[in-house]
Amino acid sequence: MAEGSLWSDQDRARGVVDEVKTLKRWLDPYQVLRRRVDEARELTALLAEEPHPTADRVREALRPGDMVLTLGAGDVSQLAPKLLAELQAQGVPEPKSRRKP
Repeated sequence: MAEGSLWSDQDRARGVVDEVKTLKRWLDPYQVLRRRVDEARELTALLAEEPHPTADRVREALRPGDMVLTLGAGDVSQLAPKLLAELQAQGVPEPKSRRKP
């Protein structure tokens, strides 16, 4: 090793290594989160291109008197209006809570 290099000064090298470790502890979770966000965006784009299969499965499973509650994130908020429109198209009456007085 050359004289005066980082690695010839153990205290300085230890300080640099500690700083790198600290920065890595901040950066690693960010990179994991960023990867998950990117994957979620890709999935959202794919789902937007295809019909919503969940509405079909829910509609097929419903029986008279059933109540459907949709919770979640992303395009799940589009499920309830789509499902309601499909059911009304089949002649199922609108729920009492949604009827206008």
